[in-house]
Amino acid sequence: MATTYDVRVHEIHRRYDNGAKKPTRYIVRWSVDRKRGERGFKRSTQADSFRSELMTAARKGEPFDIGSGLPLSMLRPEQTDTTWFDLVTAHCAARWDELSPGSRRNLVRDLSDVTIALLPAHRSRPDRPVLSKALRIAFNPKRDAEPSAEIADAVTWVKRHGGAVRALEDVDVFRRLMTALDKKGDGTRAAPDTIRLRRTALVGVIDYAIEKEALSFNPLRKVRVRKNKTALREIETAAVVSPMQARTLLNAVRENSPRLVAFFGLMYFGGLRPEEAVNVRKSNLSLPSANWDDTHQRWVFPDGVDGRGELRLERAVPEISGEWTDSGERHEERSLKGRGEKDTRTVPCWPDLTILLHDHLRQFGTTPDGHLFWGVRSGGRLSSSVYGRVWESARAETFTAELYASTLGKRPYDLRHACVSGWLAAGVEPTRVAYWAGHSVAVLMKVYAKFVDGGQAIALRRVEDWLGRGPDQS
Repeated sequence: MATTYDVRVHEIHRRYDNGAKKPTRYIVRWSVDRKRGERGFKRSTQADSFRSELMTAARKGEPFDIGSGLPLSMLRPEQTDTTWFDLVTAHCAARWDELSPGSRRNLVRDLSDVTIALLPAHRSRPDRPVLSKALRIAFNPKRDAEPSAEIADAVTWVKRHGGAVRALEDVDVFRRLMTALDKKGDGTRAAPDTIRLRRTALVGVIDYAIEKEALSFNPLRKVRVRKNKTALREIETAAVVSPMQARTLLNAVRENSPRLVAFFGLMYFGGLRPEEAVNVRKSNLSLPSANWDDTHQRWVFPDGVDGRGELRLERAVPEISGEWTDSGERHEERSLKGRGEKDTRTVPCWPDLTILLHDHLRQFGTTPDGHLFWGVRSGGRLSSSVYGRVWESARAETFTAELYASTLGKRPYDLRHACVSGWLAAGVEPTRVAYWAGHSVAVLMKVYAKFVDGGQAIALRRVEDWLGRGPDQS
């Protein structure tokens, strides 16, 4: 704890709101080691009492803590005893149950980065990968397995050198931390999203520290940091497949892995996320009737049936390491992204998708509990590694070497991008597209409103038609 006797207590400052005749706030100002501190009160008597305590301590020759600006007699026990490591561990435990598995992982990752940024550059300090792994384990309240000796030693080192939470009240310490959060391990600047997430995690811990009285004020209000310019990540136009390319890819899947044609079809024609498509059951389908024409080997809709149905989505099954889930399994069913526990989403099922689903049910049926897709070997959930390999193979068979090396349809998720962009290009109003896709209009317009591959030629032709063919035309 750094202390000083260099203390000056100033007169009380009266603050007035616009047009007010009486003071609305009484501000006590003082300086410790030439660093200004202030505290506001609603009543003058409160301000006088606080200022008197500061004056009395200074006259007695009592040392003042540089970090908080307070005399040692006015510090709460929590301010001197709470370590950063203990605070973060408690914060993660307090928030754990309210977070999804993915949010738990991100919280631990970001707070590990913040913690490493606070650690001193001591020669005995473990390497960054070891520290990251150790904190990932230490901040997870559900981890029961005994860590290795290397990890246990790293955690012990962090506990010993992590310091007190109150150190953040030192302006210089906090400014150095904010600077460190902007950088990667190699010293180069981190991505805007990484910086944003780290800062968000830090704000959460600071709020928790103030709530637990481990901090007397919010250091973010004293330190001015450069605003981090972030934006929603837009999809690459080059990654969005055209309708012809999508159908060619689906045909390639049909040749080698017919069980998964409808799975990828749900993403391309229905805009489903992979974790939503994995969890589709027969009970989620409302399909019009269709007849199998054995002679021509195709599906035919009866007269008067347009082939459109509906998909009623209820739950999703994100895939994530079991260390972040309550069950310990890689797949844990949860509510749809961005929706309440019992909320559903209804998506139109176009004739092409209706046929794919009828064909899938005819050939492969469902699991005993009604799921359309499952792991053939395990009998459990369809794994991302399985459908990822199938998709990679389809791209290799469909595209030229140049296109295969590009980002065009690189991930199965890009089928969803193509679907949503296609709905917009077709002229469907954004509010409806946002509902079908399951996110906000703002996200829709920023992230998904992109050209479909090949659509730029159409756009250029439309502008040429509007302008006329040339300058010499009337």
